[in-house]
Amino acid sequence: MFGGGGSGKSVYAMQKLVKRLVEEDGSDHRILVIRKVARTLKDSVYESAKSIIESTGFSRFCKFKFSQGENYIEFKPNGNRLIFLGLDDPEKIKSITGVTSIFIEEVTELSEKDFLQLDLRLRGQTKYYKQIIACFNPVSKDHWLLKFVEPQLSTEPIQSLGNVRYLEGRKVWEFKLDKNRNLTTRTINTTAFDNHFLDDDYRAMLATLGAVDEVHHTVYTLGRWGRIIDGTQYCTNFRESVHIAPVKIDQELPIHYMVDFNVAPYMSGIVAQLDYIEGDEWNGHESYYHLKVAKEYALKKDKATANHLGETLATDLDLIDLLDGGFFLYGDASGMNRLGIKDTKNLFADLKRGLGDKKFLASDRIPTSNPKYKRIAPNSLGRRAFLNLLFGGKLAVRITIDPNCHELINDLKYCTANANGAKDKKKVKGIEPRGHMLDAFEYFVCHPKSIGHLATIK
Repeated sequence: MFGGGGSGKSVYAMQKLVKRLVEEDGSDHRILVIRKVARTLKDSVYESAKSIIESTGFSRFCKFKFSQGENYIEFKPNGNRLIFLGLDDPEKIKSITGVTSIFIEEVTELSEKDFLQLDLRLRGQTKYYKQIIACFNPVSKDHWLLKFVEPQLSTEPIQSLGNVRYLEGRKVWEFKLDKNRNLTTRTINTTAFDNHFLDDDYRAMLATLGAVDEVHHTVYTLGRWGRIIDGTQYCTNFRESVHIAPVKIDQELPIHYMVDFNVAPYMSGIVAQLDYIEGDEWNGHESYYHLKVAKEYALKKDKATANHLGETLATDLDLIDLLDGGFFLYGDASGMNRLGIKDTKNLFADLKRGLGDKKFLASDRIPTSNPKYKRIAPNSLGRRAFLNLLFGGKLAVRITIDPNCHELINDLKYCTANANGAKDKKKVKGIEPRGHMLDAFEYFVCHPKSIGHLATIK
């Protein structure tokens, strides 16, 4: 369970442990409650457990002990115990046998070696299921936990990962790290707004702190993986608190469709609209463009074809009426190269075949060559410099991206630059995991007939 501050994850975890302590009779539970440093246990998880037991009226049936070397809560009618341990001395853990489940508070404090050592404690037959519950704030995407929690974002290859199944929108998902074992991970990602018992003052405090600190906003308000800005990011000026908000399709504006034909891990399509606003000041600009990214299509496996990029757009019920008025098409210049395949001239021709009768409505804005990283055009900025000016609000362009555009948002957050300022597309098992949605986006913003003319150096 991970997410923002005040989301209730630790309280929920302890309530579940107390419930098992009381209800699962004859199980001889020895449930470990872990933090990295032993001295932090008493004032955190031990007192939380005690408070929950007292509030439920079970305290008269419990024995509480917290002293040097022996820290536990025992439910006397059945002998089940919560055993509180710090990992200051990992050898203590190795001496404990008969562990039936484990709760780890602030699991980010542990090393991966600590975590795997705890996993080894859960062995042997038990009457009830064995489980590890771990709670944390997602302080960094570079943390070793990522692959155990949200492997769909991990660039580290996981050989036998099973399919990720979403249960509650994007907030709950399940997967098997090893599809050959009967071992399931369920991840629950929550924020303060999911906690109905939290007071409004706490939510207001989170909003105030998030307004002045981007990392705080991402981790403690949005409950998502933090991003340390150290200059290696390709887009250093992207801010979730500024640029992410729900986008509604405007029936009065044309559609801009941008694509990238990379097949793995997915083929990319982005739907955006561009509005020109006059007489409504924004960020010191009396008139400005409002670039709104409404949707993305990340087509995988058998759907990762140019044809499906066209078909997906043509059958999108939100856009059908708008497409009939015509739309603009952008993409990778190499998509115009001949394929040598019968009945398919090139990738853009294949995309238009997927559009069906709407292919005649597309206005091509496909460059003869892709915009360069050093200079988009003569006397202009390069791709990365222009992108950062746009997201930095220095130019008269306001950017809003719908939160459902997950892959584009992750590209903006996590793509890094190499020494030449280009995207550093390191391959993992032959696949470039990041950067494809951002490529598609750049083909659009760098085009002189969209907003690319703003990159000109005067």
